[in-house]
Amino acid sequence: MKTLRLLAVLVIAMTASVCSAQNGYRGMIEGGRTFHLDETALHATEFSTTHGYQFNPYLFVGAGMGFHFTSSDAEMTYMPLYLDVKANLMQTKVAPFIDVKAGYSVLDAKGVYLSPSVGVNYNFYKCLSVYLKVGYTYQKVDSPIYANSDKEISNIGGITAKIGFEF
Repeated sequence: MKTLRLLAVLVIAMTASVCSAQNGYRGMIEGGRTFHLDETALHATEFSTTHGYQFNPYLFVGAGMGFHFTSSDAEMTYMPLYLDVKANLMQTKVAPFIDVKAGYSVLDAKGVYLSPSVGVNYNFYKCLSVYLKVGYTYQKVDSPIYANSDKEISNIGGITAKIGFEF
């Protein structure tokens, strides 16, 4: 646990220096949960990081990767690689935004990945902020999955809730 705290302090210290040193660069780290809509328990825990360029106060474009895993009878680990477009709707300390990630997942769940979401961003210090967002994750799987039933599942996505840190 001490190692995790030390790592968090180092990340915050490094992001503060990167934030002031590189005009236009933005990075995001987020974690959350996707709740599958069928009767199966294919809920996924997700962690991802995105890095890119803030073109103006309203438009961010970047690329990233995630690490998602399910903890049910059909345990899976998958890693989406995606492009991200984020539109900030206002230039205020607390601002709503729209975010769309699109790409492809590898490992256990290979297939198209799409994650549109809406959220609110709280800028607490210069270019450092935290955000909350909700959306829908579409995770197509190339090979059907049979989890807890004989029903074939080809989309392991669902309603998503995430919290993130932007630097």
